Amino acid sequence: MDFFCRAFICTVGVADKLHRPRSINILLREKNMRFHRFITLAFLLFCLGGMTACSGLDLTEEDNGGDFTILTGDTLTVRLDSNPSTGYAWLIAELDEEVLENTDQDFQSDANPSGAVGVGGTDIWTFTGVSAGTTTLALEYKQGLGEDIPSEGEFEVVIEVTDPQ
Repeated sequence: MDFFCRAFICTVGVADKLHRPRSINILLREKNMRFHRFITLAFLLFCLGGMTACSGLDLTEEDNGGDFTILTGDTLTVRLDSNPSTGYAWLIAELDEEVLENTDQDFQSDANPSGAVGVGGTDIWTFTGVSAGTTTLALEYKQGLGEDIPSEGEFEVVIEVTDPQ
């Protein structure tokens, strides 16, 4: 408790009234400044960590069949195993783009130190919440674009987009 009292006295500038040598007062001020910088940095990191956790949602095959909620303007990322060299690809089967808009689609190849051809990887789909509402996001893993071609995999989730309060 004595440290905090001295730190407070140093902060408000009345430490010289304690009749200590000036060098001790300077050391106490520097220690107090370091403590305040540490607390400020810790607080900022805590706040920034909280903000990034709320700005998006990452889904994988394990989330198939689930119901999820994001805010308008937030991003939703879906990562699914894929191997385009086989002719198969994930395609959007159902989506209300007035609620959830597809903003990007990319493929990230798995590590391939031997340089082999036909290595699989991950399809990465990015969506943005456009307006409040609910939509089913359904993706199918199939060859070609034909309606009569059966899919080899399905991914379906229900996404509710809400306006920030």
